[in-house]
Amino acid sequence: MKISKKLTPFLFIVAMIMIFASCSSPAATPTPTPTPKPTPTATATPTPTPTSSPTPTPTPAPTTTVAPSPTQTPTPTPQFNVKTANKTGIGDFLVDGKGMTLYYFTRDTIGKSTATAPILTSWPIFYAEKVVVPAGLKAEDFTTITRDDGMKQTAYKGWALYHFAGDAAAGDILGEGLGSVWYLMKIPFYNAMIETKSGVGNYLIDPAGKSLYYFTRDMIGRSNAAAAVLVNWPIFYAEKPIVPSGLKAEDFATITRDDGIKQTTYKGWPLYYYAKDAAAGDTLGEGVGGIWFLMKAPFYNVMLETKADVGNYLIDPRGMTLYYFARDTIGKSNAGSAVIANWPVYYAGNVPANPSGNMTAPSILKTNDFTTITRDDGTKQTAYRGWPLYYYINDMNPGDTLGEGGGGIWFVLKQPFYAVMLETNSTLGNYLADSKGMTLYYSTLDSNSNSTATLETLRNWPIFMADNLTAVSAVQSSDFATMTRTDGQKQITYKGYPLYYYAGDKAPGDMLGQGVGRNWYVIDPGKLTTAPATPIPSSGSGGY
Repeated sequence: MKISKKLTPFLFIVAMIMIFASCSSPAATPTPTPTPKPTPTATATPTPTPTSSPTPTPTPAPTTTVAPSPTQTPTPTPQFNVKTANKTGIGDFLVDGKGMTLYYFTRDTIGKSTATAPILTSWPIFYAEKVVVPAGLKAEDFTTITRDDGMKQTAYKGWALYHFAGDAAAGDILGEGLGSVWYLMKIPFYNAMIETKSGVGNYLIDPAGKSLYYFTRDMIGRSNAAAAVLVNWPIFYAEKPIVPSGLKAEDFATITRDDGIKQTTYKGWPLYYYAKDAAAGDTLGEGVGGIWFLMKAPFYNVMLETKADVGNYLIDPRGMTLYYFARDTIGKSNAGSAVIANWPVYYAGNVPANPSGNMTAPSILKTNDFTTITRDDGTKQTAYRGWPLYYYINDMNPGDTLGEGGGGIWFVLKQPFYAVMLETNSTLGNYLADSKGMTLYYSTLDSNSNSTATLETLRNWPIFMADNLTAVSAVQSSDFATMTRTDGQKQITYKGYPLYYYAGDKAPGDMLGQGVGRNWYVIDPGKLTTAPATPIPSSGSGGY
C-alpha cells in the first residue's frame, strides 16, 4: 500500500504515543499470557517497612547482658535449724531443722546446763553454731552456753535445749513431762515455769528463773501483804498464764488487791518474789519468819496459815483448818461415826491437788512427820506426828478456826508443834502430855519453881524440858516457865510446879505414875492451882 505523504507525520506521532504508553502503564486489558513466575528475591525478601519487618538483633552491650541480675534470681528457701511445730491441745513448740522436738530441764538454771553425762545418754544436747529461724522467732533469743564438761549447747532465753532419745520421728513429744522435770519449750514462751532443786523439790519460778512464794497471812483469793511488806516481797503478775504441762493454766488467776494492784494467784494463793533473791535459782525467802514459803509443784496437800489470835497452824490447800482430838492417842483415831459427822477426817489422798497421797508441805514442816493410819472402820486418815487430823464441819470459809477449843478437846495443829498437849481419859478426864502423848506429872513435894527430886529420884521421874513452850489454847502459855535446878539442869514448870515423866510409862496414853506414893499426879489444867510456897508433906512412904 502506498501511504500519502500527508499522513506520514501523523502516523509517526501516533506511534510514538503508543510506545510511551506501553512503557508507563500496563495495558488496559490483561493479556492472556500467564503471569511470569516471581523470582526468589521478590518473594523471600519483601521490601522492608518500619512496622512490618524485623530488625536485626544488635549485639548486646555488657550492661544489658541477657544473664539474669541478682535481683532477678529466685531466692532459695532458708535452711532453718530451729523452727516451730504444732500439736492440738499443746500449741506451738520448738523443734530443730529436722522437726525433732526440743526440751528444757527443770534442774537447770538460766545460762547453765546441769545435766550430767549419764543423763545426756537419754537427753542429748542441742547445739547450732549459728541459729537460723523463721519469722515468729528471734535469733537473738538463742545463745550459746559452755557446759562444765566444755561442750557447747544452744539455749533459748537462757534455758539449755535438749532432744529426747525416745523421740523417733519428727514431731514426737514422748519426753514431755517425764519425771516432772522435762518439758517442751513452748512458743509463746512460758511466763510461769517449774524449777527443781535438791532438798526443795519442784517449785514455781518466773521465766527468768526467779522463785515465787506464798504468804501464810494471806487467804485464798486475798492478799494481806501491806505496802511496807511489798518492799521485800514484790508481787508477781502475768496477764495470761503460759505454763508447762506439769501445771494447769486454769490454776492461775488474777486478783485485784485492796490498793488496786493486780496480782497472779496459783490455786487461789497470791504469788510474790523475794527481793534478796539476786540470781536465778535463789530460794533465800524459803521459810523466812515461818510465814513465807516457796510455791511447790505439785501443789501442797498441807499448808500453813497464820492468824494473829492463833499463830501458825495447819490447813489443807483450800485453806480449811486441820484439828486434833484430845481423846485420840498417837497413831490411833478414837472418834466414832457420830463424832465424824461433825469432824470429818482429813486424808492427803483425797486432796485434788496431789491425789497420790504423797505429802507436799512447806519446808518448816517435815514430810516424814505425816503418816497414814487406818481407822477401825477401815477409813484412811492422815496423821501429823502421829496425831490424826480432822476438819470441823462448821468451818465454812478458808481461814475459819471455829473448832478451836471445841468441847475443851478439839484444837488446831500448831506450828511450831505443841510442846504441851491436852489428852483426855475417860477415868481421869483431861491431863497434860508432851508432843508424843507421854503423860506429864507434878510432885506434891515440890514447892513453887523448886524441885526436891534428887538425882536418884530422877531415874524414875525424868524431868520434862522443851525448847519452846507452845501449848494448846486450853492452857495459858504464860503458866509455863523454865527454871534451873540446883544441879544446873533446866526444867519446865506449870503454874510453878516442875514437870516430870514417869519411867514406867512406856506408850502414849499410859498413866502408870498416877498416885504413886500419893505424891505424883497427872496434871488437869482446870483443877491444878498455883503451886504452894512450901512442899506439901507426904502422907505416904515417900513415893520416889
